[in-house]
Amino acid sequence: SIETLLRDAGCSNGWSDVYQVRSFHTNLDSDAFFTMVAKIKEKCGENHRPIWTAVGVDKLGLEGMKVEIEVEAILPIASSK
Repeated sequence: SIETLLRDAGCSNGWSDVYQVRSFHTNLDSDAFFTMVAKIKEKCGENHRPIWTAVGVDKLGLEGMKVEIEVEAILPIASSK
Protein backbone atom coordinates (compact mmCIF):
# COMPACT_ATOMS: atom_id res chain seq x y z
CA SER A 1 0.00 0.00 0.00
CA ILE A 2 2.96 2.36 0.47
CA GLU A 3 3.74 2.17 -3.24
CA THR A 4 0.13 3.07 -4.06
CA LEU A 5 0.21 6.02 -1.65
CA LEU A 6 3.51 7.26 -3.10
CA ARG A 7 2.13 7.07 -6.64
CA ASP A 8 -1.13 8.79 -5.63
CA ALA A 9 0.90 11.58 -4.00
CA GLY A 10 2.80 12.15 -7.24
CA CYS A 11 6.03 10.25 -6.56
CA SER A 12 6.53 8.76 -10.01
CA ASN A 13 9.73 6.96 -8.93
CA GLY A 14 8.07 5.12 -6.01
CA TRP A 15 10.54 4.04 -3.34
CA SER A 16 13.37 5.90 -5.12
CA ASP A 17 11.71 9.16 -4.01
CA VAL A 18 11.70 8.10 -0.34
CA TYR A 19 14.41 9.73 1.78
CA GLN A 20 13.26 8.73 5.27
CA VAL A 21 11.50 5.72 6.84
CA ARG A 22 10.31 5.44 10.42
CA SER A 23 8.88 2.17 11.63
CA PHE A 24 7.38 1.30 14.99
CA HIS A 25 7.33 -2.37 16.05
CA THR A 26 5.89 -4.31 18.95
CA ASN A 27 8.65 -6.92 18.52
CA LEU A 28 12.00 -5.94 16.96
CA ASP A 29 13.30 -9.50 17.32
CA SER A 30 10.60 -11.16 15.22
CA ASP A 31 11.01 -12.80 11.83
CA ALA A 32 8.36 -10.38 10.55
CA PHE A 33 10.65 -7.43 11.34
CA PHE A 34 13.60 -8.91 9.45
CA THR A 35 11.35 -9.87 6.51
CA MET A 36 10.00 -6.31 6.33
CA VAL A 37 13.53 -4.86 6.38
CA ALA A 38 14.57 -7.15 3.52
CA LYS A 39 11.45 -6.29 1.47
CA ILE A 40 11.92 -2.54 1.85
CA LYS A 41 15.61 -2.82 0.95
CA GLU A 42 14.55 -4.80 -2.13
CA LYS A 43 11.98 -2.14 -3.10
CA CYS A 44 14.50 0.70 -2.65
CA GLY A 45 17.17 -0.99 -4.72
CA GLU A 46 20.87 -1.52 -4.07
CA ASN A 47 21.94 2.07 -4.68
CA HIS A 48 19.24 3.85 -2.67
CA ARG A 49 19.33 3.82 1.12
CA PRO A 50 16.89 6.19 2.82
CA ILE A 51 17.46 7.12 6.45
CA TRP A 52 15.65 4.49 8.53
CA THR A 53 14.74 4.63 12.20
CA ALA A 54 13.13 1.55 13.76
CA VAL A 55 11.59 1.95 17.20
CA GLY A 56 10.37 -0.76 19.56
CA VAL A 57 7.08 0.06 21.30
CA ASP A 58 4.78 -1.72 23.74
CA LYS A 59 1.58 -1.01 21.79
CA LEU A 60 0.38 0.67 18.62
CA GLY A 61 -2.82 2.59 17.88
CA LEU A 62 -5.13 -0.32 17.13
CA GLU A 63 -5.48 -3.63 18.97
CA GLY A 64 -3.42 -6.33 17.25
CA MET A 65 -1.23 -3.97 15.21
CA LYS A 66 2.38 -5.13 15.08
CA VAL A 67 3.99 -2.49 12.87
CA GLU A 68 3.39 1.07 11.72
CA ILE A 69 5.46 2.59 8.92
CA GLU A 70 5.91 6.26 8.00
CA VAL A 71 7.77 7.36 4.89
CA GLU A 72 8.81 10.79 3.67
CA ALA A 73 9.49 11.35 0.00
CA ILE A 74 10.55 14.12 -2.33
CA LEU A 75 7.83 15.16 -4.74
CA PRO A 76 8.94 16.04 -8.24
CA ILE A 77 8.69 19.72 -9.14
CA ALA A 78 5.70 20.35 -11.38
CA SER A 79 6.56 22.18 -14.56
CA SER A 80 4.68 25.42 -15.11
CA LYS A 81 3.45 26.30 -18.58
